[in-house]
Amino acid sequence: GRSEVFLEGRPLNVTDLSVGPDGWMYFCTGGRETEGGIYRVVWEGEAPPHSQPDGIAQAILEPQLYSAVGRNNIAKVKQALGEDWTEKLGEVADNTANPVHTRLRAMDIMQLVGPPPATRFLVKLSRDESPQIRAKATYLMGIHFDEQTHPRLIELLDDPDSTVRRKACESIVRSGQDAPVGKLLDLLADPYPFVRWSASRALQAVPRDRWQARVLAHENQRVFLEGSTALLILGPDRAVVDSILDRTSRTLKGDISDENFIDLLRVVQLAMLRGEVTGDDIPEFRKQLADEYPAFENRMNRELVRLLVYMQDTSFLSRAIDELSGDSPIEERLHLAAHLRYLKEGWTTEQQLALLQFFEKARQIEGGHSYGRYLDNLTRDFFATLPPDLHGEILALGETLPSAAIMVL
Repeated sequence: GRSEVFLEGRPLNVTDLSVGPDGWMYFCTGGRETEGGIYRVVWEGEAPPHSQPDGIAQAILEPQLYSAVGRNNIAKVKQALGEDWTEKLGEVADNTANPVHTRLRAMDIMQLVGPPPATRFLVKLSRDESPQIRAKATYLMGIHFDEQTHPRLIELLDDPDSTVRRKACESIVRSGQDAPVGKLLDLLADPYPFVRWSASRALQAVPRDRWQARVLAHENQRVFLEGSTALLILGPDRAVVDSILDRTSRTLKGDISDENFIDLLRVVQLAMLRGEVTGDDIPEFRKQLADEYPAFENRMNRELVRLLVYMQDTSFLSRAIDELSGDSPIEERLHLAAHLRYLKEGWTTEQQLALLQFFEKARQIEGGHSYGRYLDNLTRDFFATLPPDLHGEILALGETLPSAAIMVL
């Protein structure tokens, strides 16, 4: 399809929009100290001819299911059909000859207007050939559950469709039911990140003494990373944090993929925060991480910089200053400079002036409305850490360091 502009304004800051029962579009504007208003868009042409559906089709084809007027229209159909409503709605959802979107709409109406689908019916639909139907049934089994749905949800953890696997994890958590730890651990290595996240949340609902040791000793790096994150979310003691940090250190000494390397650094960040670990507590690991900088990939460098500055590592500072004058994208160098201002020790005068010079050069780059103000803040923060005896030298360099020189005055 193609888009077409039929209405515009300066500004046209729409805050809400809906189509009314008359078929006209209504929207309101406002916010950020602009004048608010309510507007109506009316179609002035001739409406194309169309047949008016009746019976259950009228409910299925209701264009605005989630609006108040839409639900009211469906309620009228339900009342008109009487006792036939439930049977006819179920037939639409169950009939594989119907388009998938039609069957999904019938399942939505069951949930929103009622009566809700029976659990045995949901179990049946969860075996449908369509992954979309299976996913919807799996979702609904998290709301309507009993002894029939629990074993089926566990089976669906192995479904070939990633959305079904994710929703199976979510429905197990929502229904307050248990799940086999082994299956959840396997899903922590799923190729789809949303499945991994949902499996992690399901694992957190299981008493940790049933899976903590298995996560920390697991041979699969991805299982360890996702499982460690789950442990850290739950608020582990210092012994668990130390075990995670020790395992990450050993992992870095072996083969590791780029994605796992990046996520491993994030696990280290979370472990240090949750365990209140400082760089001085783990000097050998700090040196090991510093030796990784700079990496060949920008995302790796971002995580390394965050960690090394948090650890107050000074050994990487000279390499970091060299990176500021390198050929990395300006966004990466700005990220580096923004973090370096928090490094408290290890600076030489030349390095301090080099960072101030970078901030000045960065001002020459065109940016957004607040870009210059952000640079002001970065310069001001770093200037506050400089020794007073450097102020005279900054004043002498006022032509090249005007922003810092003004701060001296």
